[in-house]
This record gives sequence, structure tokens and C-alpha cells, in this order.
Amino acid sequence: MRRLVSILMLNVLLVGALFAQQKSDEKSKKELRQERKEQRLEELQITQDTIRRALEERDFTLRVNTIRGRTGLVVPVDNLVNILQISGDDIAIQFGNLSLVGYNGVGGITYDGKIQDFEFIESNGRSGFSVNIIFNSPGTIHAASVRLDVSGDNVTARFTDGSRRATMSGFFERNSESLTFITPNISNRIFFW
Repeated sequence: MRRLVSILMLNVLLVGALFAQQKSDEKSKKELRQERKEQRLEELQITQDTIRRALEERDFTLRVNTIRGRTGLVVPVDNLVNILQISGDDIAIQFGNLSLVGYNGVGGITYDGKIQDFEFIESNGRSGFSVNIIFNSPGTIHAASVRLDVSGDNVTARFTDGSRRATMSGFFERNSESLTFITPNISNRIFFW
């Protein structure tokens, strides 16, 4: 009888030890959530570094999904014809609507020109960076500017030409990998929108 009780006690202790070992091997939900968060931050940092390299090499395309005007109205747009493209010293910003005919043949207007100033600005204490670009275009009276804000995989461009302003959001591609096309304006007149 004593032997049976001691075997049962030993079994209980062994089962308890096995469960304790198994519990310590499993990660808690909090630890798993933290690991996923760290992995996401690492992926965003890799994407951000890729965007930075593309901008440094001036091989950058922003396929625009939404445009916000100066009144604050946000409009979803077609990213096939709404593009910001930087290629070497050239920059092109194309606004369009496939259901209309515009100055550029795709229902809008194209600002294309030569980059005059290209400046990287580091974000203090936050992830991400900004790029200020000043360029001249036949469609503008004076120099126009674009400010690109990059944080992880989020890219926003603020276009300013005098009183004309638009904020564009979308996704990044390299020019060399992008299948976009920029159509020039039919005339070199000054455009107002």
C-alpha cells in the first residue's frame, strides 16, 4: 500500500513538473504581440530604407491613391494617371482622370521640369524623413515645390505652386520597375485649377 501511494505521489509530481515545463516553453500573448510588433517595425524600416535609396538614386515613383486639396476635401483617384515621378534631374507630377480629356490627354494637367534643389531632412526623435524639392516647369509662373514625407511605408507628397496646393498619398515604386506613363501638356500655357 505504501508503495502504491509513493508511486502515485511520484506520478503527480512528475505530471506537475511536465506541465510547469510546458507552460514555461509557451510564450505568453504579450510576448507574441511584442515579437509581432518588433517584426513589423523591422519590415517598415527596411521599406523606408528602400525608399530612401530610391530617392538618393533619383529613381522614384509615387503612385497616388488620394489627393487632398487646400479646402481639405479628400478624393480617391486612379493611380495609373496620378503620379509623381523623379528620374535623374527631371520631375513630373501628373494629375488626371481617365473619364475626362484635359490638357495632358488624360483628363488633367502635367507639371514636368528640372529639379533645382533636392534636400533631405531628418526627423528628430521620430522614424522617417522628409525631402524638399524645388523645380521649374513650363506650367508654372515661378518655381514649384514638393515636400515628400516618408514614415515606414507611408509616403505623402505636398505639392505647392503659388496658391495651388495638393497633398497626395499613395505607394512607392522604382521608376525602373514601374509601368507608368507621363503625358506632356498639349500647350505650354499657364494653367490654373
